[in-house]
Amino acid sequence: MTIKKKIIDKKSMVGKSVKYVDNQDIPKNRLTKLERQSRREAAQSVRVASFGAGLGGFGNGGPGSILNADSQFYSPQLSTDFLELPQSEREKRELFRFWYTTHPIVGSAIDFHTDVPMSKIRLSLPKSKDKVRAKQILHFYEQMCKRIKLFQVLYDATHEYWLHGNVFIFCEDDDMGPEIPESALVNETEEEVGTIDYAGRTERRKVRKQNLKPEKERSDIIHKLVQDKYQGWQRLQILPPEQVRLEVFQYTDKTRMELIPSEKDRMVVLRAEQQGDPDAAKIADDMPEQIKENLLSGQPIPLNTSPYDDFLCSSFCYHLAHKKSAYDDRGISILERCLRTLLYQDKLRQAQTQIASRAMTPKRVVWADKMSMIDVDDIRDQIDQALIDPDFTVITNFELHWDEIGTRDRLLNLDNEYAVTNKLLFVGLRITESILTGESTYSGERIHLDVMNTMYLLYREMIAQFVEDQLFAPVAEKKGFWEEDESGNRILLHPKLQFTRLALRDNTELQDFMFNLYQKGSMPISYIYDLLNIDVDSSHEELLKDFLTLKDSTMNELSRQLLQDVGQSFAEETNAKEIIAKNLGLKFHPKENDRFGGDQ
Repeated sequence: MTIKKKIIDKKSMVGKSVKYVDNQDIPKNRLTKLERQSRREAAQSVRVASFGAGLGGFGNGGPGSILNADSQFYSPQLSTDFLELPQSEREKRELFRFWYTTHPIVGSAIDFHTDVPMSKIRLSLPKSKDKVRAKQILHFYEQMCKRIKLFQVLYDATHEYWLHGNVFIFCEDDDMGPEIPESALVNETEEEVGTIDYAGRTERRKVRKQNLKPEKERSDIIHKLVQDKYQGWQRLQILPPEQVRLEVFQYTDKTRMELIPSEKDRMVVLRAEQQGDPDAAKIADDMPEQIKENLLSGQPIPLNTSPYDDFLCSSFCYHLAHKKSAYDDRGISILERCLRTLLYQDKLRQAQTQIASRAMTPKRVVWADKMSMIDVDDIRDQIDQALIDPDFTVITNFELHWDEIGTRDRLLNLDNEYAVTNKLLFVGLRITESILTGESTYSGERIHLDVMNTMYLLYREMIAQFVEDQLFAPVAEKKGFWEEDESGNRILLHPKLQFTRLALRDNTELQDFMFNLYQKGSMPISYIYDLLNIDVDSSHEELLKDFLTLKDSTMNELSRQLLQDVGQSFAEETNAKEIIAKNLGLKFHPKENDRFGGDQ
């Protein structure tokens, strides 16, 4: 079998047909490896040229722009250092945890971003017409927040938010399904039915029948039972991000979220169910039944993403993401932009460590002019003896030079490298070195503090929206904590989440200006309370409690004025003057015939 050999010139091939040499037949088995490779490249070039010729009519440079392009096209995603970066989400999370644990700048920055915005939170009194009921509602929510450890969960979620960029908070609700008796949802009626036996005799008897109540009546009964027995959320738990599978769909607000059970939890349920382990049974009893079934079957656990999916049990998982677009599945960690810098710093550290390890034992260079081999051997022996015995003395009758090369002359000077990389880290972590060390002032860091204050206020708004809309509002809906306004609209009654004032800004001038306006009667005191993040209603109630008590700020002035008035009456209406004069050993001489004619 023979084939025709193609004679192809790549540079002159563009826009031309392929030429064949008919009079040159070469057996296929005699083609060399290089020739076969050339044939494949030529065929591929023909396909590229044909495709490029088709693009020439669309305003492109034609096939020549493709073939004449530089083969060493630069791509930051195909560089060597990019391939060294972690590619999977699991590798990234492991590196984030590693840098947070070991790197001082990263760990301090994450802790700072966690501690400052979550300094202290409190619940405000619901805005209700009935103050007594508002206090009862506030007390209910305070007890629920203590049970679910709301502040600790929000603090841990803030740490996950800045470290990983994604927080999955599973809100476990109390399953009220078993609390609803079936008899409360049906109506029992008696009907008289007749039967005929084999002899034709009739018999009448009454039979009880159960019929479901109307849907509106069943709904009212369920709501009434839930209002009486529902105690709010049972537990808040932060799920590991590597165990949550998330899918976001466009053109809809719905998301699919599944929890991949861990092998450790599955083994606990297996030991409790099959082996009867009492310790494992205690742990398994605290798990919901649906989760235990999925653990035994090994199937992913579907998670609701809204607290309004089921009225009787509204457990769901909330996804708090950092810088997440609507079409993205997950958020972006603040450490993503610092990975290259951190890896580069780690390479510098490794290089310096290797040099320091090799230079732990100093090298010695001993030399002298015009030494013979006998002198060299003798000096070597003496030096070896000196290294073994510190008291040994090296003696020569000629000039001997002894130099030791240690780590000082070998270590790399990386001051500039560390200065640049640390600056990049501070920019990426959105913080400054002076803030971490506490050496900054308000005047020197004013612009950066304003930026950080805005960043923390936005994060607080996200946290408050989650707590009020996803946690407090569904509970108020179930418990019936609502009232109607003037227009007949239902207003849910639940407390608001409030934070203390951020200590990043110096508001002395603004506070003095607002206080002067208040003294002039041009501003209400509630605006100053809002500046200090103080609830107006709560502060007024506390002021009423402290009025005319020892906690009242004017109590000292009142006591001083009362004592002064009482002392004046004592001096005029009693013999206090004589008693005081007697105790002091003084003689009291009353005045006689004063100018007013009185007799003293």
